[in-house]
Amino acid sequence: MLDKKHKCFIPCQLFFLFICLNRAPFTIANDQFVYSGFAQANLSLDGAATITPDGLLELTNGTFNLKGHALYPTPLHFRMSPSGYAQSFSIIFVFSILSAYPDKSADVKLDTNENSEFQDINGNHVGINMNSLHSVQSHDASFFDDKTGMFKNLSLISREMMQVWVEYDGGATKVDVTLAPIKMAKPARPLLLTIYDLSTVFTDTTYIGFSSATGVIN
Repeated sequence: MLDKKHKCFIPCQLFFLFICLNRAPFTIANDQFVYSGFAQANLSLDGAATITPDGLLELTNGTFNLKGHALYPTPLHFRMSPSGYAQSFSIIFVFSILSAYPDKSADVKLDTNENSEFQDINGNHVGINMNSLHSVQSHDASFFDDKTGMFKNLSLISREMMQVWVEYDGGATKVDVTLAPIKMAKPARPLLLTIYDLSTVFTDTTYIGFSSATGVIN
């Protein structure tokens, strides 16, 4: 976003360290994978996306006005047939955002920038988006503490590694997103929960991956 009064170039780096996809209850080997580091990963990269020498997936490199995409090269079958319902699946990944400034960063849907035109709730939130820049649901970046029964805030640009679980229940058409610090067990309660039939989004085959961008913000 460009502020007409002030221009502020906010470079940031977005890294992914680990990803696991499991498509359940249908266990087809080609539709399950785990990358513990990306040194030997077979991914389709474009834009600024690259694999670092130590095996990290880097989507943006600290230069402003860049974008990067990393896709699993083979489309996956999330539907049993073109007219069938979307099957259940789960994805786990670990990420870290490194911004040039301690209190500013750029847009991803692990979102560190507030865009009023898209009704973002703030500059530190997680959102669920369906073919739109407007979130179906969003929440302050935080995790549920099972001991206290309360959510504790997290800063997405803290440079700390964090875990994300994205799960879809095909029978209930329910999407859950859970966030937590690294080395912490998955919290009992998700950060976001929404009812959305992904059969209206997925085609017979679907590519999965990550995207990120840096830009000019106020």
